[in-house]
Amino acid sequence: MGMIATMSVSGSIIILFYILLKPLSVRYFSAKWTYGMLKTAMVFYLFPFPYWKSYYIDFFCFLFKKERKIPMSSDVPFYVSNADKLIEYYPDGSVHIIASTTTWIILGIWIFITLCFFIFGLRHYGIQKKMLLLSSIAMADLRELTFTNEIKQKQHILRKVLLKESKYVKSPVTMGIINPIIVVPESIQMYGWEKELAYTHEFIHIKHWDTLFKALCFVVVALHWYNPLVYYLWKEIETTSEMACDETIAVNMEKEQRIQYGNMIIDMAEAVGCQKDSFMISFSKGKGRIEERIIRLLKLKRQRRVFKLLSVCLWFFIGFLGYLAVFFYSAPQQVRYMTYPSEIKENVPVYNDFRFDPDI
Repeated sequence: MGMIATMSVSGSIIILFYILLKPLSVRYFSAKWTYGMLKTAMVFYLFPFPYWKSYYIDFFCFLFKKERKIPMSSDVPFYVSNADKLIEYYPDGSVHIIASTTTWIILGIWIFITLCFFIFGLRHYGIQKKMLLLSSIAMADLRELTFTNEIKQKQHILRKVLLKESKYVKSPVTMGIINPIIVVPESIQMYGWEKELAYTHEFIHIKHWDTLFKALCFVVVALHWYNPLVYYLWKEIETTSEMACDETIAVNMEKEQRIQYGNMIIDMAEAVGCQKDSFMISFSKGKGRIEERIIRLLKLKRQRRVFKLLSVCLWFFIGFLGYLAVFFYSAPQQVRYMTYPSEIKENVPVYNDFRFDPDI
């Protein structure tokens, strides 16, 4: 549990800095940068960096030419005081983990709720995907397929993308990670110039692997369900991925074209209503965060080199602060075997803080 808690702290540090910088992001930072910050937080939430803490310490000792001292040798039996977090290695090869009853109860509750998140989340996604596929048909219009294939080639997408249409969707929807599927409304032919924007938007989602990152964000929520910041991360991933696509499309547009693009987003949002899904990407998911997308779209301008450099340096700095939380982790103490003191008082060495490799 200590490792999971440390991972949670590391990711939360990134999210807190993201929240502090968000008021400045529209003016000084691109949507791709804010999206990258959220992805960085996901890495810290998911990757067990604390597991290799001792190797990091060894590296820094080597870097700064400091000697790291090991307080004991392998051939001395010893007694450990306050051993509520201990891994024992016995001569017969068996391994025993000592932990308090409270620790085991907390671990059991965490495992149970995490499994519930995975089971119900995957079940919800499976039902949604099945209903969407059953209610849609493969696109057969040769002109439409040629048109979409040209857009796909412009985005340099090599993966096979299946195109389907359905009368039950009001906004284009992208799902699938390895074999992506785009489901569009049957009335999309009515959009004219906007049709190209809608297709381009969905293909950019595929190019950016946004469905993969949304699925990884669900894993973050399942593992760190006790942390309120991961639910904020989930909402921000949805909105910021859309803004990153908008930015890619609109960066070379004139102001009038951006206004037209913004109106299309609003129209689709009104048609969709309050649509909710698990791992799918929809062009417009209701009116909730549309205002933020429109504001960023209208204020979009090419980023100066100085701000690009500043954003990269700031990204490294915040990532480093998140990495420092790794050193808060206290790994289970490891010993080869244990000898408890007898009733007669003996001179038994006592160690409170140590780490020992049992393979030596």
